[in-house]
Amino acid sequence: MRQLCCIFAIYVGFAARNEQVSFIDLGPAPSDGSLSILTWNVENFGRKSLGPKEDYVHGHLQYLYREHKPAIFVLQEVESCSIIQKFFTTRDYGCVTTTVPQKTENDTPNVLGNVVLYSQTLFVASNENRVQSEGTEHLAHQVTPVSGRSLQDHWKEECEKWRAYNDCRSVVNDIPRPTSVLLTLRTDTGLWKDGVLAAFTDGLRIVDVHLFSGGRQAQLTDQGRRERRKFQMRALLAMVTVWNRFMQRVPTTIYAGDFNTRGDLELRYIAAPGKDYGLKLWCPANGQKNDRSYWDCYRTKSQHATSKAGFLDNFIVDLKPERSLAGWIASAAVLKQQPNSQQRSDHEPLLLKLQPPAAKAPATGVSWPGLVKDIKKPTDTPSQPQKAPATGVSWSSLVKDIKKPTETPSQTQKTPATGVSWPGLVKDIKKPTETPSQPQKTPATGVSWSSPVKDIKKTA
Repeated sequence: MRQLCCIFAIYVGFAARNEQVSFIDLGPAPSDGSLSILTWNVENFGRKSLGPKEDYVHGHLQYLYREHKPAIFVLQEVESCSIIQKFFTTRDYGCVTTTVPQKTENDTPNVLGNVVLYSQTLFVASNENRVQSEGTEHLAHQVTPVSGRSLQDHWKEECEKWRAYNDCRSVVNDIPRPTSVLLTLRTDTGLWKDGVLAAFTDGLRIVDVHLFSGGRQAQLTDQGRRERRKFQMRALLAMVTVWNRFMQRVPTTIYAGDFNTRGDLELRYIAAPGKDYGLKLWCPANGQKNDRSYWDCYRTKSQHATSKAGFLDNFIVDLKPERSLAGWIASAAVLKQQPNSQQRSDHEPLLLKLQPPAAKAPATGVSWPGLVKDIKKPTDTPSQPQKAPATGVSWSSLVKDIKKPTETPSQTQKTPATGVSWPGLVKDIKKPTETPSQPQKTPATGVSWSSPVKDIKKTA
């Protein structure tokens, strides 16, 4: 098996379809249990565009599956699941369909829908398209935890910049209704590494993003287009914040898709509303080899141009629970399409691979936080002497023995159950190497080695 941190370049010539793929840095192969997600704006793929377009899209999806085997496909401008049924029903992929009503699609020249494909071998899906059951009207009055302002307050101030587009008739008109799904990683297949299971133990929510383009709206300025995209992202963050509020287990959310961000610094502007919600957002597709400085979405710089128009497609991750990214590996690659096809999309697919650090269990199976907690629990050292379950020695006498080495027997004696001598036990507790004179922090708890011993003595 390849090493987890192996980085390799591949060049694939798909001669049968004249497919050309540039050199790409993909990191670990899909078989290593890492999480791989692919986003692609297919461009206007609906019933009005069948025929050669259908053959091209199905063929390219099959190529992407065969070469890269993404666990999740996040697709934009796809009218419905049925339109790509030929692909996913033969690949054991489940499909979450669009939230756009069919009548709206029929009345619109461009395809508006988004769909998500996920491996049923790797995931169990739930909460599909939650916005359909909960709506968006209630979001207008949700107050952000940091700014203290409601979504509607922000909208009233910001929509003036795009009033020429829709006359700012209603905040609801500017709130997206995304395709979304909550995915739980399956543990019965043995295909995930322990590190991945530990990182996403509370699940993985996919939100299919397609923010405002406005390219055909000549009456709008570039600033007006950017401001509407920014508000739409704010609305998505507000929506997910409300969803999370009543969940006992809060999943990691990955916003994946077409952000329509032209410049390499625009994504940080789009993500900025996350600060109002107290969120630490990260953009792992924007790393450069071992440089993680751009993973912070609030100061990120996009690395992958997926279109002639710019850095349109990307990923924003809201990791739950919040924690350090030390030890994570992320790599992203633009997967070039057939250059001469008339059916090719104006967006190139973007593949992201995430590899959390390996899960390391303590050698004894006991965590230091749990050990310190047990030592300090008042219920474990009652005022009345109680017999320890294994040795028949009372807790109070044990603490007394720890405090008073002179009371330990001069002759080595074995404890009935453990076979460890009391002098050895006391000696081990008092070893200078385990209780250095200068307090040191334990890796997990921030409690000094000397303070646990001090706590042991205090309980007596």
